[in-house]
Amino acid sequence: MAKATKITKQELENLNKVIKTNNNLQMQIGGIEVEKTRLLSAMLQGQNEFQQLQDKLKEKYGDVTVNLQDGALKPREDGQVDKKN
Repeated sequence: MAKATKITKQELENLNKVIKTNNNLQMQIGGIEVEKTRLLSAMLQGQNEFQQLQDKLKEKYGDVTVNLQDGALKPREDGQVDKKN
């Protein structure tokens, strides 16, 4: 059997197709990771803003809970946990 010096045209096409697909997937994953980082940063900023607003409200109104529907204040009961969601 003679030694081949090249792969077939079909094999080359298949090889290039698989490589192209993998490269595209890696680029998409990179884009998703960049978006994930951007979203995590925005979420942390939102949490910081929430904490600052919560601190200002606590300073002004004391340790109370706020009804998010109508803004009514209610004294916080002992053992009640501050929910940040």
